[in-house]
Amino acid sequence: MKKGFTVLEMLVAIAVFSMLMLCIYTIYMTGLKNYYFGSSEMHLQQQARVSIQNIMKEIRQSRYSDISINSGLNSISFKKPINIYTNPATYSGTITYYLDSNNKQIIRLDPSGSSKIISSNVNGAQFCCFNGTSCDNSCASPDTLHVNIETQERIMNKTISYNLTEKIKLRN
Repeated sequence: MKKGFTVLEMLVAIAVFSMLMLCIYTIYMTGLKNYYFGSSEMHLQQQARVSIQNIMKEIRQSRYSDISINSGLNSISFKKPINIYTNPATYSGTITYYLDSNNKQIIRLDPSGSSKIISSNVNGAQFCCFNGTSCDNSCASPDTLHVNIETQERIMNKTISYNLTEKIKLRN
């Protein structure tokens, strides 16, 4: 009696093993793709949250009379108090946040003229003062300031975007 496998048995074993490896590879690639998409979406959300948090932190210190929004609603300028104990209170120079649509970034321009990138992958940014009925660039007597940031990134031929809006009650 001879020991060993026939050619047919070997071909069947190779076919079964190949199908098993193909299934494992497909499951692995699907998991890897989902990981990349989830990681990218989380990164976009984090960028939007950090951007809005930085902007809102400074705007909360400002008075609505010191806020100016451009007509395109993609730039906001304001002053914040440096010393509230002097009479009258002293304020900083103008701080500006704006959308650089060419580079898809939100830039902070401080009173000294230096700039800092606050966020990348920004597809859109909108600042507007809501007066109870409409949202526009007039901050004469607003109820709230609305800041909207849309981040977007292309991963593996799929566009992932995240939109975040924050509303803040302004000081007198």
